[in-house]
Amino acid sequence: MISYAKGDILIVDKGIIVHQVNLKGSMGAGIALSNKYPDVYKQYREWVFEAKLGDILFSKINDELYVANLAGQIKYGGGGNKTSYEAYEKASPLLEKFSKDNGLKLYIPDKIGSGLAGGDRDKIHSIMEKHISEIVYVIYP
Repeated sequence: MISYAKGDILIVDKGIIVHQVNLKGSMGAGIALSNKYPDVYKQYREWVFEAKLGDILFSKINDELYVANLAGQIKYGGGGNKTSYEAYEKASPLLEKFSKDNGLKLYIPDKIGSGLAGGDRDKIHSIMEKHISEIVYVIYP
């Protein structure tokens, strides 16, 4: 089931918040700018230089909340598309399994990979929906 919710994804208190990260060790926008989960950035920095496109780091906030750092791009900055669709093909089944294994919903920014990273939103959604049975896309007002 695919659904949409309007609001701030950072108010989710039960589920898995998914966001795209790069493989250069820099978090500079979106969830990354939040001071709400400082350990997420620390864990990302320890993991990122060993990660490959499509890998996911699940950062546990508590027993009912995780942040999923999806390695969806190598570079950042500049124009054009930096999102890897192959990364989403690899990561989406992993998200589905983790969600099912933990009994938690996936909360995904509606524009994941398509904002600053320049990817095609519809293509990313299509890939994810092929592998994931339940997604809540969060539309930031």
